[in-house]
Amino acid sequence: MDWITLSAIATSLYTLSFWVALWFAYIQTRGFEKNRKLQETLTVFKELQAKEVRESRRYIYEEVPQEIGNLTDNELQKHLVNSEEAVLAFERIGYLYNGL
Repeated sequence: MDWITLSAIATSLYTLSFWVALWFAYIQTRGFEKNRKLQETLTVFKELQAKEVRESRRYIYEEVPQEIGNLTDNELQKHLVNSEEAVLAFERIGYLYNGL
């Protein structure tokens, strides 16, 4: 076997090992991406299950006043705080749906 043939075989093996390493890196990156998305999803759901957020959503579903013009300042403040918390929770769900 001459040096040219040996050099060609070595170059072929080097190229093959490069492509195998590149493929392995791609597979690893894809796995990290799936894991990151799963972690984000679990974090959002954990936040949505917080007591304050559940109470705010319950307020939106059950106790929203028909007219806010007749509310006292304290009732209006409570309404705005609860509504804002519920809207932020729904915004997180929208991010989860559209952002991932």
